[in-house]
Amino acid sequence: MLWAGGFFSSGGQWMQRAINLWLVYELTGSALQLGLIGAFQALPLLLFSIIGGTTADAVDRRKLLILTQGIRLLLGVGLVALAASQNLEVWHIYAVAFCTTAAAVFDGPARQALIPRLVPLDQVTQAVVLNSMMFQFSRMLGPGLAGALLAASGGTGAYLANLCFFVAGWLCFALLRAPATAGLARPPFLKMMVEGVQFVRDTPVILGLLVLDAVANFFGAFEALMPIFAEDVLHVGAAGYGLLASAPALGAFLGSVMVMFFGHYQRKGALVLIFVFCFSLALIGFGLSPYFYLSLFFAASIGMFDQVAVTFRNTILLLVTPDELRGRVESIRIMFVFGAPSLGSIQAGAVAGLIGAPLTIGIQALLVAAAVVGISVKVPSIRRVRM
Repeated sequence: MLWAGGFFSSGGQWMQRAINLWLVYELTGSALQLGLIGAFQALPLLLFSIIGGTTADAVDRRKLLILTQGIRLLLGVGLVALAASQNLEVWHIYAVAFCTTAAAVFDGPARQALIPRLVPLDQVTQAVVLNSMMFQFSRMLGPGLAGALLAASGGTGAYLANLCFFVAGWLCFALLRAPATAGLARPPFLKMMVEGVQFVRDTPVILGLLVLDAVANFFGAFEALMPIFAEDVLHVGAAGYGLLASAPALGAFLGSVMVMFFGHYQRKGALVLIFVFCFSLALIGFGLSPYFYLSLFFAASIGMFDQVAVTFRNTILLLVTPDELRGRVESIRIMFVFGAPSLGSIQAGAVAGLIGAPLTIGIQALLVAAAVVGISVKVPSIRRVRM
């Protein structure tokens, strides 16, 4: 039930994000305003992430999932009403992006921290893989479905289907039966927050992995520019945009299958470094590609390499972190890993407006490659991780 609820919740989230990006570009034609969606997604991550993780350690995680999914459902109702009445404006999309991400800040730590409570510890890697496959399948389905519905019925039909995903997710979490988790960590609340930050700061492997992913996600934020590539570079329209936006998720799904073969390889830290470097090379290929099908290949490769690195990083974080701290560490991970691409979207949109999207992606990919080399040298303990 956690898997199914996550599938519908994530599918709705990715679908809504794709719809929002397309409609903002359709309404404004501005790369900068497209990138501003990232700003409104980044603010809740920066403001509330540690609060969300601390809450996930202090209250029953299942009940928290029901509440946050209900908030997403209500926001979805608002978008359908605005689109149907033809009153949808750019600021509405920005406001919903902010509120949806704020809900996710509380949802994500609770959902991830529940995994080790539902499976034996020696099966955590496999559970993370299954969870990642679900996430990437929903990420693949959501934008593709969004593109098809935008082409067929416009924003109203797309937002209505998006709402159905959130309803299904809420029902799954409501039916979930999981061990009670309230009281794993105890107030005072502020002390709990400080403990989480101190644990990350004092654990070099965790801090190094989070910094690496933050840099990679900041400079690898290419998905916010997808409408520009689809419309102005590759000339494939809304339907092609949906396929392009889904390609990284298809690659990530294949990456999850790849993890099945590497899952018992003990040097997981070294694999993270290798696959993030491969991610940067695929990013260069995507930025330079003038052909739609070649761009699809590179977009899928980006997703595949990224997913392998993400799965092993998440496994390391879950196994190194004590259960009573997992919600807080996960919230810091979310702040690093999801806040970085949101902020990266802003600078990518601004730079793309000056030098064009392809060159922007190419330069940023080189910076990702440099970061892998730098962190590998500065934090050698990552290379030595064995588990």
